[in-house]
Amino acid sequence: MELANTLNQEGKSKGGVLAHLERLQTRSRKKFQEPQGAQAAERALEGKIVKLRSLRDKLRAEVKHRQARVEASVEPDQTFEVSEQEVLEKKQENVKAILQAYYFTGISGKLTSRGVCVSINTAFEGNLLDSYFVDLVIQKPLRIHHHSIPVFIPLEEISAKYLQTNIQQFLFSLCEYLNAYAGRKYQADRLQAVGGDSPSH
Repeated sequence: MELANTLNQEGKSKGGVLAHLERLQTRSRKKFQEPQGAQAAERALEGKIVKLRSLRDKLRAEVKHRQARVEASVEPDQTFEVSEQEVLEKKQENVKAILQAYYFTGISGKLTSRGVCVSINTAFEGNLLDSYFVDLVIQKPLRIHHHSIPVFIPLEEISAKYLQTNIQQFLFSLCEYLNAYAGRKYQADRLQAVGGDSPSH
């Protein structure tokens, strides 16, 4: 087949059999030299990988050494106090944001020296009803200092479930209970007023 490729259109040979053999030999040398070149490039890359790994290990050791020096220079009590203070400040900011968002739902609040006093205004069918308050002390853990929530509202259960983990859900649940109570009370008062005005049979 290769011999057929060496013939031109008139059927004459382009250099003969020896030329054809030389071309075949040249091709085989190229094929033999290519893997050697690839192997050399592979060895060079492996050398680079070894150098980069060594550099990485040195950098890791340097980072660990510097971290150890920084940790040794800061006393553990100081880091705990700073982090606890940061947590309390973050909770206070969170409470402020929640109060701003809930203002339109009947929940408002005011910062106090201990923490925040939350006021929950209840309403039913557009009528403003009663207001209740919960005075929260912002410290670790959050706790209720004073409140005006009726005793039959499960305040302890709601606070145990949500106060430490999700203050938004705490306020939302408390607001739901208070609005449900105030709405039923309003309806009962209206029924009594209507019943008292009608003549008895």
